[in-house]
Amino acid sequence: MQIKKLKLNNFRNFADGDISINEGTTVFYGGVGEGKTNIIEAVFLLSVGRSYRTSENQQLISWGKSEAYVRGEGQNSSGSLAVAIKISKDSKRIEMNGENNKRSIELIGGLRSVIFHSDDVWMISGAPHHRRRFLDIAISQSSKNYAYNLRDYYRVLKQRNAVLSSGKQDAGEWDEQLSTLGCWITQVRKNVLNEITNNAVNIMSSLAGNAKKLEIKYVPSGDEDHEVFKMKLAKAAYIDAARGSTSVGPHRDDVKILLDGADARHFASSGEKKTIALSMKMAEVELIRSVTSEKPILLLDDVFSTLDAKRSKALLSATGDGSQCIITLTDIKFMREEFRTGSSLYEVKDGRIRQSEAKE
Repeated sequence: MQIKKLKLNNFRNFADGDISINEGTTVFYGGVGEGKTNIIEAVFLLSVGRSYRTSENQQLISWGKSEAYVRGEGQNSSGSLAVAIKISKDSKRIEMNGENNKRSIELIGGLRSVIFHSDDVWMISGAPHHRRRFLDIAISQSSKNYAYNLRDYYRVLKQRNAVLSSGKQDAGEWDEQLSTLGCWITQVRKNVLNEITNNAVNIMSSLAGNAKKLEIKYVPSGDEDHEVFKMKLAKAAYIDAARGSTSVGPHRDDVKILLDGADARHFASSGEKKTIALSMKMAEVELIRSVTSEKPILLLDDVFSTLDAKRSKALLSATGDGSQCIITLTDIKFMREEFRTGSSLYEVKDGRIRQSEAKE
């Protein structure tokens, strides 16, 4: 799986740009604010239909412009793939292989990618929605069926909340649908997290030794049993009606991360949190590879300035099996010389890109 060409028009600080991307490792380097991260953001946008940096379309559009355009050409196991997204303030118009009016969910699985960036530590330190999002993106890119069921779950949840907001305690048919979808999602999340955990624990051990034991535990709000799920909804009916929202279900799930039995959010050091996050992301790569038999595109957004040599080497080793890798750096010196060799290097300045030679 790879992306070969990228076209940006009025996207962030790129007025107009055509970018060719190597099938191996491509490095974009330059100072802060020059536009490196925008390239990686565009690739991720083509993978899942949304930015990992913002939910506001307007922020993706160049200042003073009304629309932005992103197009990518690539290859997956099914053949050639061309995806184009036209972004306005209030909408995204998506085209896939010449077919218009596609939905964001239809992009998932086309150009699978896994992004590593400095904010990954929020999976450890942040609110539960950061950990749910990690799980949902990882599973969705492995199984499109999960993506569709998750979408349907949130549609039903919205309908149930509308009934509750009207003051009714009996949500009727919505309880049945929410339970059916909710228990299925709970089962999938539990099983997949077990696989991610096994890989993450092994990766963590190789990165940090056996100094501390990593545990990752699923904390479901609902239940994987349909009848138990419905019973939980019924018990919460009075409170839910008073609040006008649903308090039980996958939208309230969490993942508990422990080091030697202590909550990593509060007791892990900054370095330990980075290592846990890196281990979980590398486990996400392994999940996608094992389920789909495809190697996702690796997007490494300015992570080497915050990782020591051992962790940097471990991360780059993930590219050793031929995975396509796109890297951004503020300084090319952050990338070890042995990994620079054979990479395509581009300097980014003021939203413009020029190819350069390897530097010492």
